[in-house]
Amino acid sequence: MQLLITHLTRMAPGYVCIAGQDIASHRTVRPVLRMAGRWARNATVAEGGIISLGRVIDFGAASLVGQRPETEDHLVSGRTHFEHSETAIGFWENLQGTAQKNLREIFGPALYSYGNGAVVDLQQGECSLGILAPRVRPSLSVSSWNGKEKLRLELIDADFGMLNLAVTDLRYYNSDYLSVNTEHVLNAQAALGRGEQILMSVGLGRPFAQLGETKRHYLQVNNLHIGDDPLWSPWN
Repeated sequence: MQLLITHLTRMAPGYVCIAGQDIASHRTVRPVLRMAGRWARNATVAEGGIISLGRVIDFGAASLVGQRPETEDHLVSGRTHFEHSETAIGFWENLQGTAQKNLREIFGPALYSYGNGAVVDLQQGECSLGILAPRVRPSLSVSSWNGKEKLRLELIDADFGMLNLAVTDLRYYNSDYLSVNTEHVLNAQAALGRGEQILMSVGLGRPFAQLGETKRHYLQVNNLHIGDDPLWSPWN
């Protein structure tokens, strides 16, 4: 199974989540590992590995193990092979080819408003990943919660109105996977201010429960793809 990597996000310190477009079927696939599901950060270019946005990676044999809403999950061995890097133009065209104009088109009726964001209940929904082409330019900011920095994106959606979503794009965090890289965020804010086109990898996080609440899959922004340099990376 060969994937064009379109989603690369931070998880708990030291781990990342990977997903992309299957070259053969054009479907979105999330490769997962038998033991932890998530990948260690040393699989990425940032830590000397081979996985990065815009690269085509061969993950070998894969078997479907997904359950709603994470229907994209495919079990792989963890052995990877670098095939080639897509051009910036080719990567952007691939994103555009799968992008939807609103969240309802991606996640269907299972997605509903919850607080300042949106969620899907356990074992509901048809998918957990997609590409969004927002009609209204979003805004990016850094906030503080319980003494921790949080990268947030305000997005206006036709069905959900104003949403305030977590951004988990690996490129905007420092090597501790906790603190935000202010310089990289400022560069993204400047690009948005110039009116650059933007596409976003969006996804539902793994089940999570606020204190005293039921577990849900929270909508998040996995990656920001900005038109003037969609393959930008601090590790190039």
